[in-house]
Amino acid sequence: MEDVFNLPIIGVLTMSSITTEGSQNHETREFLSFKLGNEHFAIDISYVQEVCVYNKPTPTPQKSQYMQGAMNLRGECIPVIDLHTYIFEQGAETLNFLIVAEVQGVIMAL
Repeated sequence: MEDVFNLPIIGVLTMSSITTEGSQNHETREFLSFKLGNEHFAIDISYVQEVCVYNKPTPTPQKSQYMQGAMNLRGECIPVIDLHTYIFEQGAETLNFLIVAEVQGVIMAL
């Protein structure tokens, strides 16, 4: 099953379900897919907290190349990671949305 969300502000996001067949059971996992440049990626929705419109983050000193800064999300300061720079070693031309996810116990915007 595939649902496509047409979000006029942030573009098109796709949520997909994948069923794996094991010897005794079936497991269904859902993914949020997105496009960076010409490549398609997906993240398990169990990590995703929300998707929000991109707002330029507050710059932080002594940050790595892919760290854009930090943003205030309902009173919590979270890091903003530029996945395009992290994966391709060059910045994206435009950013439309942020995926807020919890990765290894840390909440961040990707």
